[in-house]
Amino acid sequence: SYQMTERWSVGAGPIFGHSSVELIQALDLSEQVASAGPPVVRFSQFGIASRTEFGRANLEGSANAFGGHIGFYGRPNENWSVGVRYLTRLKFTYEGADATFSQTMTGLVLPPGNPICQGSGGAHPICGGNAQAPVDIDVLLASQFTTGGALVAQEVETEITHPDQIQGGFGYSGFANWLLSADYAY
Repeated sequence: SYQMTERWSVGAGPIFGHSSVELIQALDLSEQVASAGPPVVRFSQFGIASRTEFGRANLEGSANAFGGHIGFYGRPNENWSVGVRYLTRLKFTYEGADATFSQTMTGLVLPPGNPICQGSGGAHPICGGNAQAPVDIDVLLASQFTTGGALVAQEVETEITHPDQIQGGFGYSGFANWLLSADYAY
C-alpha cells in the first residue's frame, strides 16, 4: 500500500484462491435418449415425467487460481471516509476431478408394444427377442452404471469462474459515539 497524501492511500496485491467443490446432481430420465433412431426417441416421449431421477452424479475436485486487487481509501474531511476495491476474476480449472455415478431405482416398466422392443423387432437385448415385451427401465439402464457404460467412475475437467468484483462504501462519524456506514458490492 502507499499513502499518497495525508488523507488518501492506495493498495494493491496478488490474490491466490483455492477452491474445493463437491457437486451432487440428480440425473433426469426424461431428458435421456432412449433410442438413437432415426428418429431419436427420448424417455419423455414414453410419458416419463420431467425430473424423474434415475441416477446421481457426484463430482469432487479442487483447483487454484491467481488474480489481483486494488483499492483506494480516503478521508475527504474529519467526518467522512470513503473506499473502493476491485478484485479481478478468478478462473478455477478442475483437472482430474473425480466423477462417480450411482443408479436410483425408478420402478418404471414400459408396457408391451413399446418403441424400444418394437423398433428393434425384439432384437434389443432387453426384449429377449419379443417385440411385444414390456421393458423394465431399471434393468435397461443398469448397464450404463457398469464397466463399459457411460455412467462409470471417471475423471472429468470443468471450470468455474468467480467474476470480477467491485466494492465501495462510505462512513460518516459526525455523530457522537456513532459511525454511520453503507457499502455496495457488485
